[in-house]
Amino acid sequence: FGGALVFVPFETAAGDAVVAVDCAKEGLTSITHHRCSGRKQKAGGLVGDSSTELVLDAIAANHQALRGKRLVTCNHFDIDAFLSVAALALQPATRERQRALLAEAARIGDFRELRYDALADSGHPESATVDLALKLCCLLNTLEREAFARPFETRDHDKWSFFLADERVRRLVALGDAEASRPVWEPEYTRVVAECRRLRDPSMSQIEHFADIGLVAVTTPEPVHYYALFSVVGDCDIVAACYSSGRYEVEQRYSTFVEITSRPVFPRLCMTRLARILREIAPTEHWGANRFVDSGPLLRIDLPGERTLNKAERYGHPFERPIFASRIPQTHFVAAVCSFFRSGLAQQKLKREAGASFSFERLHAINAGMNWSAVNAAVKGSVAAASA
Repeated sequence: FGGALVFVPFETAAGDAVVAVDCAKEGLTSITHHRCSGRKQKAGGLVGDSSTELVLDAIAANHQALRGKRLVTCNHFDIDAFLSVAALALQPATRERQRALLAEAARIGDFRELRYDALADSGHPESATVDLALKLCCLLNTLEREAFARPFETRDHDKWSFFLADERVRRLVALGDAEASRPVWEPEYTRVVAECRRLRDPSMSQIEHFADIGLVAVTTPEPVHYYALFSVVGDCDIVAACYSSGRYEVEQRYSTFVEITSRPVFPRLCMTRLARILREIAPTEHWGANRFVDSGPLLRIDLPGERTLNKAERYGHPFERPIFASRIPQTHFVAAVCSFFRSGLAQQKLKREAGASFSFERLHAINAGMNWSAVNAAVKGSVAAASA
C-alpha cells in the first residue's frame, strides 16, 4: 500500500521494529482487542471496539506502541486483521482520508454489525461511508472464497500477499473506488440489502428486544446473511433466531469475546447448560452448544450420530448451514432461553460492565459458581407458564 510499515509473516516476526495487530505474540508490542494473558502484552490506553479502531487511535495519539516500528504482522487473516495492517501500510494522507471507511468496514466485518438504517437513509451523514464499507467487506469476502476458501477452511498464510497486492482491493481501500470491482462485491451486497429490508418488514419478520438480559429474538421465515441478521440487534449480544417450522439457533456474539470499549456488556453464561435443559424438555432432540470460551458460541440441534458443525460452518452465515426443526413451540423456546439468562444473571447479581472486566478467569469463576439446578428449575418453570 506504499506506506511506512511493511507486512511480515507472523512466524518470522521478531524484534523491536515489529508491531503485532489483532493478535499477540510474546516479545512483540501488540495492538489488539483480544484478551491477552501470560507474557503476551498489549498496548493500553487506546479506544476502539475493533483492532482497526485501536490502530487508528494509536496512530492519532502517536502512541508509544508504534514508535520506531517499521514492520507489522498478524497471525490470521480476516477483515479486521487486514484493515489493521492496511491502516499502518497506507500513506498518512490516504489513511486520514479513509479513516472512517476503515473503521466502519472493520465493524461490519468483525462484529457483523451493519448500520443498515444509516446506509438506507440518503440524508444520513454517514450513509455513503456505511455503503462503501459494506461493499468493501463483500469484496474481501468474495475474493477470499473465490481465491482460497471460506474462513477457517484453509491456512491464512498465502492470503496476505494476495490481498495486499490486489489492485481492486487497493482501489477501494485507498481511493474509495468500488466501481472497478462491482462484479465481485455486488452479488453478496445485493443479498444483504434485500435481507435487511425483509427483516424490517413487519409482515415478514418480528424483532423483540429483551434489554434486561441483552438478548434479541428475531423471527423471520428463512436463515439470512449475518450482516442482515445482526443489523437489527442494537446493543444486544445474544441473538435467538427463530425460523419457520421450528428451526432455532441462539448465538453469543463475538462482541463479548473481545474487549470492546464503546458500551458495557453482560458476562457470558455457558450455553452447554441450556442445551442440557433443552434435551430434558425435548428428549428426542440432540441440542448442543459451544462453551463460553468459543469466539461465537452457537446453540442448535444436531442430528444424532452425525458430526457437529466445524468452525468454518459455525462462522459461515446461517443460510449456509442446515438448521434442524424442533418440536418445542417458539413461545416456549424463547421463554426458556430468556429464563436461562435472566435467572443466571440475577442469581449472581451480574450487570453490564466494561468488556475488559470480564477476563476468562472471571468468566470461569462466574460459571463455576452458578447454581445450575436453580437455573434449570427456573427455565422449566417458565416453559410451564408459557404452556398454561
